[in-house]
Amino acid sequence: MIRRRTATINLFGRMLAEVPDAHVDGAVQMAPAFTVHASSPQPDYFTAVEDWAAPNEAGSAHLQTAFFTTGLLYRYATVNLTELTRNLNGDHEQALRLLGLFADAFIDVMPGAKKTSTAPHTYPHLVHYTIRDRRPVSYAGAFEQPVKHAPGGGYTAPAITALSEHGAGLNRLLGTRRLVGCGYATLHPGPVNHLGTAHAGLDDLIDALTKNAALPAGTAV
Repeated sequence: MIRRRTATINLFGRMLAEVPDAHVDGAVQMAPAFTVHASSPQPDYFTAVEDWAAPNEAGSAHLQTAFFTTGLLYRYATVNLTELTRNLNGDHEQALRLLGLFADAFIDVMPGAKKTSTAPHTYPHLVHYTIRDRRPVSYAGAFEQPVKHAPGGGYTAPAITALSEHGAGLNRLLGTRRLVGCGYATLHPGPVNHLGTAHAGLDDLIDALTKNAALPAGTAV
């Protein structure tokens, strides 16, 4: 059982100090999400009271203030397809299948903590992928300066502009020789420059991601 591999282990790795042969290097790296603009915590006063105390017992109660914040987030993850294929003993088709499943989960799944008091059921406004045949590149530097809200309010349009311009800058700096493919899907009306092929929806995006990941550099579709 210890030596068995699951999809999760092949993607995220495993370390068992007492069983060195069971060690698996993770193929996925995930960065913490952060807001692309300034955001202030908001206090939330709450109480927790025991509704039905036992006879002759005073019961218990709790009074506290929680702090919440919200904002437009940038999330980033990368999958080393070479490492994942190695974890699967060279099964390239299975590696591509797991890549597609991971992409779907990364887009769709939200953290469950505090879900009953926050209901965090939102979808990304824009999903962008790049496939490179060398090291991965994060676009987090697009938000080194916090985004300012648009004249009419809202951070989404300025954030997309910042991401697009940063992508253009990286393409100038790094060139596209190592870029196998890139694309995006978005709720934003109209095209978004410098992020590759526009896909109609997330299913199309994931299909294109896995197809391009199977191709050598210079032959992406």
